[in-house]
Formats: sequence, C-alpha cells, structure tokens
Amino acid sequence: MSAIKEPVLIAGSGNCAEQVVVQLASAGTRLLVVTAGSTFPVDTGLNGAPPIEVLTDATIEACCQKTDDFRVDFTAGGNHFSRTVSSIVLAEPEQRKTNFSLYGVRSSDRVVPLSEMIRQPDPVTAAVSTGPKPLTIVFLTGLTAESNPVILSEVMQAAYHLQTDSHPGGTIVQTYILTKNLKVGADGLEALYRKTKEAGTIYVKFTDAAPDIIQKKDDVRITFTDEITGLPFKLTPDITVVDETILPPRRIDGLSAIFGLAQDKSGFAQTDNVHRLPVFTNRNGIFVTGAARDVLGPDDQMGEAANVAMAALGWMSDETPPADDKARIEKGACIRCLTCYRLCPYHAISLDVYPMVIPKACERCGICASECPQHAIDIPGMGRQEITEKIGSLKTDDSADPVTPFVVAFCCSRSGSQAARLATLMGQDLPSDLKIIEVPCAGSLSFEHIFSGYQQGADGVLVLTCHEGNCHSTEGNIHARRRVDNLKERLAQIGYDAERLEIQTIASNMGTEFAAFARQFSKKITALGPNPLRR
Repeated sequence: MSAIKEPVLIAGSGNCAEQVVVQLASAGTRLLVVTAGSTFPVDTGLNGAPPIEVLTDATIEACCQKTDDFRVDFTAGGNHFSRTVSSIVLAEPEQRKTNFSLYGVRSSDRVVPLSEMIRQPDPVTAAVSTGPKPLTIVFLTGLTAESNPVILSEVMQAAYHLQTDSHPGGTIVQTYILTKNLKVGADGLEALYRKTKEAGTIYVKFTDAAPDIIQKKDDVRITFTDEITGLPFKLTPDITVVDETILPPRRIDGLSAIFGLAQDKSGFAQTDNVHRLPVFTNRNGIFVTGAARDVLGPDDQMGEAANVAMAALGWMSDETPPADDKARIEKGACIRCLTCYRLCPYHAISLDVYPMVIPKACERCGICASECPQHAIDIPGMGRQEITEKIGSLKTDDSADPVTPFVVAFCCSRSGSQAARLATLMGQDLPSDLKIIEVPCAGSLSFEHIFSGYQQGADGVLVLTCHEGNCHSTEGNIHARRRVDNLKERLAQIGYDAERLEIQTIASNMGTEFAAFARQFSKKITALGPNPLRR
C-alpha cells in the first residue's frame, strides 16, 4: 500500500471507537480522533504505531470533499480547526431511554434502569434491608413492545449473575423476568435462557393481558393471573429493574446532515440496504460502525470494529479511478441548475464555478445524466448513440421474424443482469430473441435510451431493476419507475401500445424469476404483434 499522507478521522467514543483506533493504529495508519467527551483513552503500547491526535470536547461543524480527501471543520476547546483526512469513520456511542412511562412507574432507590443495575458493583448491597427473607428482584422487559435481543441478553445475564453470585451476609436472591413475546432466536439467547432457568430465574410470560403494576412511594406491587394455572399472583419486589430502549447516538442527526449520510427510519446513519452492510454508507470513504448504524451488542460491535478497519484500509489503498470512466459535465452546456448536485446519492458533485464530478466518489449510476434538463452530463458507455449501436449489434436475423418478438431488456448491473446470467447458467428456458443491455443502474435510463430500443425495431422493452430499498444508488430504481410510468402514459396518448413497456424489480439471485418474467413478457408481446415501427 502506498504511503498515506492524511489521517483517518474517527468520530465518536466508547468501546467500539476505541477498538477501531487499535485496529487502524496497529496497521500503521495515522489517526485523528474527534470526540464530544472530555477523555478518550489511547493505547500507548502500540509499538511502531504512528502518533494519534485526540481532540476532546469537540464539535464537527462541516465537511466537504473536492478530490480524494475530505476537509473537516470543527471546534474544540473554544478554538476553530480545519483538518484534511483521507477517510472518516463514524463510531458514536448509543443513547438509552429507560421505559419508566411504559410501565407506569418512576425512578427511585428501588426502581432502577437496567443499565444502572448492570453498572453497580453489587446491587444487592445497595438494596434496602429485607431481614432474613430472600431478596426479590423483578425485571420488566418487552411487556409493551417486542423485546430487543441486546436488551434481553443484558436482562438474562444480570438475572443469572444475581442468582449465582455470592452476596453479602449470605443474602438469597430470587429473580423474576416478566415479559410478553420472548424472542430468543439471536445467537446464544436460547442457551442463556436455559442457563438462567437452571439457575433459578422464574419467567412469567404474558400472551394477552399485561400485569397490573402500581407504585406507591418507593414500593411497587405487581398483580397478575397466571395464564397456565389461572391463579392470581402478587409480587412486591425489593428491586424493580426496568428495561431500556436503545436509540441512535445523540448527535447522529447532525453528523448525518454534515457528512451527507442517508439514515434509516429509526435514525441510524445507514439505510436498510443490502449494499451498505456491514459498515458502508452512501458516501464513498465515509464508514459507520457500532451503535451509529444499528442496535448491536458488545460482541457484534467489536466484530464491526475490525470490519470498518478493513474497509477504511481498502478505501485508502485503492487507486483513484480515471476520470474518463466517470460522469462528465460539459461546462458549455451546463446552466448550473444544480439538479445533479441535489440528486447525486453519493455526493459526488462538488460546487465551484460550475458543478464538478469527484471521480473517486462517483459510482457511474447515471442518475445525474438522465435527470439533467440540458443533457450536459455524459456517462461513458451510456450515450444514446452508444446504446443504439449496442442494440443494433445484438439484433439477429430472427429479429425480422414477425412471429418471434424482439425484446430488449435493460438490466441493472447489480440485479437484473446478474439474474440473467444466473438464469443462463441454470439452463432456464429464455426467449430466443431476448437481448440484454446492461446498465450501471436503472436510474441511468432516460426516455431516449428506451426510445432507442423501439427505433431499433424492438417489439417490447423490459426494464429490470433492484427491489425498492435495495438499490445501490438508493433511489435509482424509483427514478426508473417514475420515468417508465410517465413514458407509458405518453405512449398511450399517441396510440402506441403502452404494454410494450414494462418494469420489474428483481434481485441478483433470482435466476428462475428472471426467466419467468422474460417468458411472460415475450408471450404478451407475441399477442400484441410486431412493433409498428418495424413496418
């Protein structure tokens, strides 16, 4: 790997961020750590590692990318700083909300959050004196919503240790876990569930009715009817432990806006997109890990620290791609409407006097070119004349056969074209005159591209794109569907068969479904007859 001039920026704190620092520093990478906290521990025992710059009490204010690197502005200790970094890792810690209100209780010495119970060196010592009787500790979890595997694991581990550890004065502890839909499908939860039951933890599960929970001063009374025996029960716990909801990091909305990151519906800095997992974002060179991207347990966060370190090292070692392979903006035709700047899902357009393409950030999705009102943007290999010539070169003598329909299928390179190859490898029965045109993303298809198919004599045009939510370009498939729907309306208005144009979503592993789509579409086109433009 060539020498790296600029450091990697680690934004965040906590165990996951610290592990990312260890992983990258061990690989000889220069690091800049920016954290809102007052401290950030750095392992000084990393022999041969380059120095690590740590800025605490810092706030990131802006980020821009004009070439391969990023310029980040922030304040720390009342001073303004600007740094150039090679890549960025977002590793902010989670925040938690205790679900007191969901159970109708309030915080007190005897009603505590789950994280507080876990942090206490000996929660039994902190409990009220109960005399000779056993100490009763009740955990409330998942009674009003689905239990989260991370929280459920913490509840069961805490209950297990309370049941099995030695306590001051030989105090006996009896733990109860009150829950609704107990989901133990995550790794290790089924074994942990059995272990806690063997240790003596009592589970009380509710299917329909929830328990009545009443708090008077510090005392909590829990009454319910056992669903198996039908008998009434009452618990008066010495300690009531309330579960928590894990939320996205406190600063994640602001940081996502600064870095141009797409968030999921819960607010984490990564969309629910198969192309993003495990640590990638919609921005090349900006990675997200740990609690900043999802609800993850400690073990998963440590694993992701290694993943993000490898991703960052891979990004820095990659050579800058040639600019002539990326989107190109013709300054003479550009009217600076900024459509490309607004729509680029990768933030690969920077603003100077004219919009400019950042080659290393561009993914050749073609959305900018297809949406440009002045046709001022070109994607190599996706020009109208290039597509027309490619279709023409694929035509065979059978294309003149009035019985055999000539079908052009524009296929996304990450879904449709891979499904087509898989269908061929599987020996699926495909229409004899089906011609595949691979495009970088269905979002790159313009009206002109589709019309070129008809002008070359295609009897029907099929567009195959990724499933919604799984498009590498985020909304490339949505742009394609809107354009196809619009064009179908126009075709119907001029009396042309709109059914000759169709769009379908597909995944790369759907070879059988690809063949079925193609056969069904070809059959429909056969019924419609030859393209009138052929005549």
